[in-house]
Amino acid sequence: MLFSIGISMIFCSIGTGVVVETGTMHIDLLGESAVRLERAYSRLCAPPLSDAEFDLSDVSFKYTRRFTEYSGDISGRMLGALNAAEPLLGKQSPLLDALLAGFPLYQKEDGHFGAPQQLSKEVNQDRDMPILWGNGRLLLALSERCKTIPDEKMLVMAKRLGDYVISTRPYYGLKENFEKVGGKYSAGFTTCYPSLIDGLVALGELTGDARYLDEARFIATLSLLDKEFKGHHSHGRLVAYRGMLDLDRISDNREFTDAVREGCTRFNQDFILPTGGVTELTDRAYIRDEGCSEADWIRVNFLLWKATNEPQWLDVAEHAWCNHLLGTQFANGGFGHSTFTALNFNGKSYPGGRLEHYVSDSYWCCSMHCTQVLADLAHWGVLFEKDSIRIPWLAEVRAKEPSGAYTVTVEKSAQGVWKVKLDSKEEQTLKMQLRVPGWVDAIQVNGQLHAGQQGWVEIPCTWKGSKLLEVRMPNTIRLAGPYGKDVQESEPVRIFAGAAMYCLPEPWLSDGLVDKHAVPMIWMASEEPKQGAIPVVVEGDNGKLQQARLVPLAERPLGACWMVFQVKKLEPAQFEQRVASAVPESKPGTPVEFMFSSEMPYMCYMNGRQMFQGEGWQEAPRVTAYTREKKIVMAVKVPMGKEKPGVIGQILTGKGAVVTQPDTWQVLACDEEPPMEWLMDLSKGADHILPITDLGGYGAEPWKHTPAHFSGTNARWLWADTKNAKEEPKWLLFRKEVEVK
Repeated sequence: MLFSIGISMIFCSIGTGVVVETGTMHIDLLGESAVRLERAYSRLCAPPLSDAEFDLSDVSFKYTRRFTEYSGDISGRMLGALNAAEPLLGKQSPLLDALLAGFPLYQKEDGHFGAPQQLSKEVNQDRDMPILWGNGRLLLALSERCKTIPDEKMLVMAKRLGDYVISTRPYYGLKENFEKVGGKYSAGFTTCYPSLIDGLVALGELTGDARYLDEARFIATLSLLDKEFKGHHSHGRLVAYRGMLDLDRISDNREFTDAVREGCTRFNQDFILPTGGVTELTDRAYIRDEGCSEADWIRVNFLLWKATNEPQWLDVAEHAWCNHLLGTQFANGGFGHSTFTALNFNGKSYPGGRLEHYVSDSYWCCSMHCTQVLADLAHWGVLFEKDSIRIPWLAEVRAKEPSGAYTVTVEKSAQGVWKVKLDSKEEQTLKMQLRVPGWVDAIQVNGQLHAGQQGWVEIPCTWKGSKLLEVRMPNTIRLAGPYGKDVQESEPVRIFAGAAMYCLPEPWLSDGLVDKHAVPMIWMASEEPKQGAIPVVVEGDNGKLQQARLVPLAERPLGACWMVFQVKKLEPAQFEQRVASAVPESKPGTPVEFMFSSEMPYMCYMNGRQMFQGEGWQEAPRVTAYTREKKIVMAVKVPMGKEKPGVIGQILTGKGAVVTQPDTWQVLACDEEPPMEWLMDLSKGADHILPITDLGGYGAEPWKHTPAHFSGTNARWLWADTKNAKEEPKWLLFRKEVEVK
């Protein structure tokens, strides 16, 4: 797969490199890089994000949806993501034009977007912090758009917003706001005020107006007064770091780089997950990640490498991109929140050792933010410097040198095998610098072994026509500690081959073989993966053995998986004996994805098996289950509630989508827990069936346009008509028989 872009860019110094003049670089996106960005972009073009009025509601307030008070957050991120991705994919959607046409309609006289403010009277956390955060995302997006395609009207709008930020210093730029306004989460001062830095820097670079850079510098300096990490919003902290690194790059100094390096070192020591990503809150034991944080973590580490030329930051970026980001992209192409479980081993808990079977599709931020970093990766596939190029192995691309003198193609042909092709009509001489990842000592170039020097191998190249380099990296299986390289005898391990971390998919194991909170015991003999997988034998808690495979996290099937293990190595003959005594790998059947929402806590069942418990209606987590049956019974149990009663849902199978409808679903009254037979057979419990009330579809009161996971479907909010019941039941059970295959 191949996509193209021709854009005007400024190529800045990389490490000890030299600045290259402004020019036009043409990029063709190839292979998996193209596939992943196309999938992410397709999520942006689907409901609810395909509705410009929905996106703009955080500045227009036309729809009541989630996070409308974060003015410019969804709308600004959408502008940034579309502006970054569409040229790479050769797309031009009317949505981007609608956003650009809509923003000027809603800018306030003082330049900000959102609710009216009276900052001279008070700084209000509930009102003003969301405005700061959303306006920061929009300021960055407007500046990036004007850099890509100059537009005087957009530039005026961005400058008015930048001037607004400058004007607010007397109210926001106070040390006491750390305590007075408070808050370290998504609506906290320490999150939202520093989020303005990157937008101000982008605007200052675009306009050459030092006022914006000075304001960014002031906010960055103030933000460093907050020395705490644990429990802070990782996305907010990393957004600020990105702005600081941009500011140092433009200013050509290291005023903030050392502080960012210190912060990233702390992240790596204390907060990194086995996957290489970070949790939503800076606490490794926190159970959720956030796609936005993963995108920022990748971007900040790449920019930190550019600022310092220290190779370890590229290793961190690669690990987070190759494993966490790609491993948590959803089936619909989107990103959001995944849930991680701590695993127990030798009396100690290891957070993040297992990835659960349910995720939250965060259309309100992560889908856009991760799309944009996937687009950024395309520009990091080939890095041009004066008389040299660097290949960091972060994307598959074909890139034309800014002057058009030659073209470089970087493409992955197999696990651990890359091909670098140079094409030029005229004779060229340059230094080819190939990254040697921190997990290897040397790489093989056209059959010759080259040891890395400070993370790179330099290959002099003189050619005319075409020149091909085949680069091979060791694909040997290696073990690492749960959060770092070192392996301790008393700790479980992670398993790698090349850059890929391997996981054990739960759907391939028999039910109950391994405790979901335990570190699995596996036996293995392979030195390298075979056909993209590592054959293993899993030993269950009861000593039962089962054949299985470990696969790269980025290629795992839908559902849960384990990522840290107890490993016992065997000789091949011994391993084959153990394989012979183990039961075959399970055949999980057909995947089923479903999502429901209800105000009251609800439980979802498939064929009588509880699959998920939800806690509210603003999110509708996507839950994965497997079945070998041709038909299933889906059931949702909810307690009776008085406020916002209703259940809405969608089930996705190989046969298509099934949604909640009054004429095809049943609802039963339950005085106690529903009998198991009611959860498995629609003919049971018929004397308890109640009439169904249709409360409306997506957009209906009182839920309005939250949750928006059901936009674009004909799913209905359902409830039971209990007016003729002798007494109100304690529970309601909604159920439906669904054809799967």
